[in-house]
Amino acid sequence: MVVAILLATLGASAMEPHEVAILANADLPASLDVAQRYRQLRHVPQENLIALPLPKDETIDRDQYDRLLATPLRAWLTQPGHAQIRCILLVYGVPLRIASTYPESSEHAEVKRIDDRLDRLEIESPLAPEIERLRKQRDQLTLLGRSDLAAVDSELTLLRLDHPLRGWLPNPLFQAKVAPPAQVQLPPGGLFTARLDGPTPDLAVALAERALAAEAQVPRGRVYIDARGLTQGSYAPFDEQMRRAAARLRLLPYPVTLENTPRLFGPGECPEALLYYGWYRLGHYLDAFDWAPGAIAIHLASSEATSLRRGPYWCPEMIRDGVTATVGPVAEPYASAFPPADLFLARIVEGQYTLVEAYFLTLPHLSWRMVLVGDPLYRPFLRTGPGNGGEQP
Repeated sequence: MVVAILLATLGASAMEPHEVAILANADLPASLDVAQRYRQLRHVPQENLIALPLPKDETIDRDQYDRLLATPLRAWLTQPGHAQIRCILLVYGVPLRIASTYPESSEHAEVKRIDDRLDRLEIESPLAPEIERLRKQRDQLTLLGRSDLAAVDSELTLLRLDHPLRGWLPNPLFQAKVAPPAQVQLPPGGLFTARLDGPTPDLAVALAERALAAEAQVPRGRVYIDARGLTQGSYAPFDEQMRRAAARLRLLPYPVTLENTPRLFGPGECPEALLYYGWYRLGHYLDAFDWAPGAIAIHLASSEATSLRRGPYWCPEMIRDGVTATVGPVAEPYASAFPPADLFLARIVEGQYTLVEAYFLTLPHLSWRMVLVGDPLYRPFLRTGPGNGGEQP
């Protein structure tokens, strides 16, 4: 039913500031400050800012989410003058993750044991036959004990639509054949979401400041793709997506470095990093990068946005280190939940759509666990995309 409702429609252009609503935590002055600073940077109308009294922790329970966040926000969106809102930007201080309402079951415990074993095998013996068997066993157990733990951001995409809470729903925009100047949209109840967040309020605002500074110049830097050389097993398709991304990006005037072995890029190996997509170092950022202005980076692993305020997860540490945008999960999402490397990076370098539109055109699931962190209006390759007439680097 939801998928049938959320069919993509066509309009006129990339997202504009008046189509963004900013959601802040009314009980946290730093959250209100981040919201106002972003509003001024992007000239978002003052009436598009909503502040709700929310818990200050990064995790909120399902009852609190429904009562304190979803219900008042849904009511606010129905008020006159808000019909144009296409995107909700959550800022520093708004909870990140909705806790599961279901008690831990024997299936959950066994899945956790399998995940721990897989994490070790995937690093130490990525071609081990046991990996395939464990993945199939986990998939069967997951269906029995599927949780409603979700990212607040992802759950808000279906705020105005009834939908099942256990597990994910397919995103009807995923791989949609939408070409500029078509408008990317999820009507009538779907909403884009993004988050301006990080280890500190100033670093949250810095994401937008970096985006604006990058838009003012032609992007310059290098592309780094960190695959693992996998050609068989359940992870091989994701590895192949990264190799395809490297091949596609080599057609552009940016130097591309592909690491196609189990080792990861080491310290100092990635200067001028403009785009990065790689895996798999779980829950511990490996600083191999000197980030170029406007850098966008994704590390495919299970817990890299478990917190955005503290490390050693990749997302907060990359924000602290200088990236402009990143994507990560608040809990185990499975590799298939990430935007595929080849599709996501291709949409980014087109330069035709905003960051949030490129993300939703390549995001496989809604009502799940992925979070886009960065300025939703960021258009990193605006000056170099096809048909823009911009200077080529």
